[in-house]
Amino acid sequence: MQHTPSPQDAAPRYHPASDASSGAGSSSLAPSSRPVTAPRHALYRPPRQMLAAPRLPAPGATAVTTMLTIAERARVDAAGEGLYYAMHRDSIDDVVRDLKERGAQAVIVSVARCGQQEAQRVAAVVREFPRVAAVALLTQVEAGTPHAVLSLGRSGVRTLVDVRQPAGWRELRNVLAPDRTGALQRAAIAQLSADLSGAPEDCWRFFESLFTCGNRVSTVRQLARQLAVLPSTLMSRFFRAR
Repeated sequence: MQHTPSPQDAAPRYHPASDASSGAGSSSLAPSSRPVTAPRHALYRPPRQMLAAPRLPAPGATAVTTMLTIAERARVDAAGEGLYYAMHRDSIDDVVRDLKERGAQAVIVSVARCGQQEAQRVAAVVREFPRVAAVALLTQVEAGTPHAVLSLGRSGVRTLVDVRQPAGWRELRNVLAPDRTGALQRAAIAQLSADLSGAPEDCWRFFESLFTCGNRVSTVRQLARQLAVLPSTLMSRFFRAR
């Protein structure tokens, strides 16, 4: 019986050994035993990290030392562009160092960062550096905010700037702008600090209030409220002095 080849039998079959015996013409198709290396110029190199240039103070800018929250620092920097240069610190000790060694002309303290202990340290700073403007910055109101504001007021911080509205940032710029009247007041307080050295705390606060209250205090009752005492207590001091 004659065998008829099928289409599968007629198709050529591939055998691995055929590559080995195919000669030099097919040797280039064999896998190379050497590792493939990319050209040196083709290797990926991560880009260098671009470092931001340090922000330098503008000529004539007021040097300001601060103790603020992280969120407040950038906003204070933006508000003072061209007017003041803020040095942000994490403690009152660093603030004092700026006042002594770097000639800072103003202090900005966040209400959010001032507890009872910090307020006492701020009071010592105000007494030691009466020529330096002290500003309390209010950016948010929490449960302990009223107590912190009162503590800062008793510590001698007479300027509270509420920046929860855009107008507050303009007020901050105005407070830190060069002001001849403010300079005269600070000079007078500095002289009082020397003249009343060793005087009781309440005596110092009374004379300081005469220069810092301004026109908003015109009666004994208002002055007593500023000093956080009863009007009768304040008046009795003068009767006893007679």
